[in-house]
Amino acid sequence: MPTYKEILLKTRIKNEILDIGDDLGIKLKISDKKEACAHLLEKTLLEKPQLIRNVLSYNEVYALSILYGGDKGKKTGFTIDDLDGPFYLGLLDMSIDSAIIGKDDGPIYFAKNIRDSIFPILGKLLANEAYKRAFEIENLIIGLLTLYGALTHDKLHKLINQFIEKPVSAIDIVSYAQGNRRVIRHTRVTIHGNHLYFYNSFIDESHELIDEIEARKKIEYSQFTKSEIIEASNPLYFFNDLQAKKMSEIFDKYDVENKFLLLHQIWFRLQTDTSPRMAIDLITSQITFNGMEEVQKMLNILMEYGNNMPKWILKGHSSDSIFEKIEKPRLKPLPDKHDTTTFSFIKPRTGRNEPCPCGSGKKYKNCCGNN
Repeated sequence: MPTYKEILLKTRIKNEILDIGDDLGIKLKISDKKEACAHLLEKTLLEKPQLIRNVLSYNEVYALSILYGGDKGKKTGFTIDDLDGPFYLGLLDMSIDSAIIGKDDGPIYFAKNIRDSIFPILGKLLANEAYKRAFEIENLIIGLLTLYGALTHDKLHKLINQFIEKPVSAIDIVSYAQGNRRVIRHTRVTIHGNHLYFYNSFIDESHELIDEIEARKKIEYSQFTKSEIIEASNPLYFFNDLQAKKMSEIFDKYDVENKFLLLHQIWFRLQTDTSPRMAIDLITSQITFNGMEEVQKMLNILMEYGNNMPKWILKGHSSDSIFEKIEKPRLKPLPDKHDTTTFSFIKPRTGRNEPCPCGSGKKYKNCCGNN
């Protein structure tokens, strides 16, 4: 059965071993040979297993505790995203014939000597209040940027402090973005005008999105509950409303292999595209519908879903809520049918080519009325 050192030697180049040591806080000499570096890394980690806290986030330690403990009944408590850190450190592997866990779900391996050293301290790490707080802040950063798309540093800082007992400093937010592996995977940072912006890593054209957000000066940011924000930190997040449930039932009918991934992809497509065409193409790449009637049904569901879901460009509001809050109050009431002495007319809804009432400066058809 291979040791941790043997796993490192077989699966990592020297520079990768040096990087792992640096992240853990273990000083390795660049001038030393690969074997010497692996030996010192193993020796130090066996003596000081708590150093894994310098790299692993709370949820990654939780996932490692389940896998190292062999508790298959709890495997649904984490996602593959939570195994990134353990795999990076070599604490888990999929190519070495060592101790095997999860045979039913695919081979995941670990070195027994490192497991015996680390497993006893995992429970203490999970009970550590500072570690829990760090995990809470991670979730808030990721969740907020999933729901809003992009936020200024100041806005992100203020929103986070609304949901935690002990305020976090503005500098700490930047530190998370630069030093926390999980936050780094899900967020990006850019300068736009005079502001430092944080944005969701799914977004390719961050400056275009930020321009859209800044153009809507009349709209206040939508308010989300803490539970909604934490839920949005899930790597396969999607807006879960009645229309999402209808899509889920259709995907079950057609035995879609990973419906939650598909729902996540649909949510993202509708965030970045002004029409449901790309989402329909995504669905039809996995489903062969029985005629145009079913396609039209799915299209109607997508249109409704797109109108109901919180949008990045609308500061977390949905298109429907923007209509209710901004456009609908501008409509005049119907005339009293018993009043024969005066005439009044309903102010027509915003024309497709007129400026959008949200204040973006775009035509209505290219903005809130795109559906």
